[in-house]
Amino acid sequence: EQAGSKEGRLILYGSRPNTRGFAPATGAELGKMALEILKRHSHARGKPFFLVAEIESTDNLPNNANAIGMLNAIKRADDLVGVVRHFIAENPHTFTILAADSDGGAPQCFGPPPVDNDGRVTVSGGNSTGINEEEDLADRFELDGVEGRNTEPFTAEPNDFGDPQKFAI
Repeated sequence: EQAGSKEGRLILYGSRPNTRGFAPATGAELGKMALEILKRHSHARGKPFFLVAEIESTDNLPNNANAIGMLNAIKRADDLVGVVRHFIAENPHTFTILAADSDGGAPQCFGPPPVDNDGRVTVSGGNSTGINEEEDLADRFELDGVEGRNTEPFTAEPNDFGDPQKFAI
């Protein structure tokens, strides 16, 4: 992928394309398999089952200020929710709870993003923490663009008026 593309040049999951490498199962793939195995055992025993599934990277990546990793993790979590919804459609007596266990570093979206003269994201001037507001905290709130800090901003799909929106996290 090219620099400046929507996805950027980062490898977000597994190994480099077209190489022999590591390509772990996704949360959706693992969830689908777990549901099938648990369903079979549940039917064989005549008892219900309980499954807890989490895409841990939805916490870990934003806690480390990795915006593109966080967005990728959220997409993977959404894919897992889709698998569960499909399972519920085929098994209507299924009870589901969807919850969050943290705010994963409290990421915030800035749009339009603060950018330098080269169009690269910079820092947030705000202090959203409430910690010692008299202290200059601007350098503590570096923002991420599509390839991390000091890169081009993310670009959202066009809005209802057909305008793509740029943002940083």
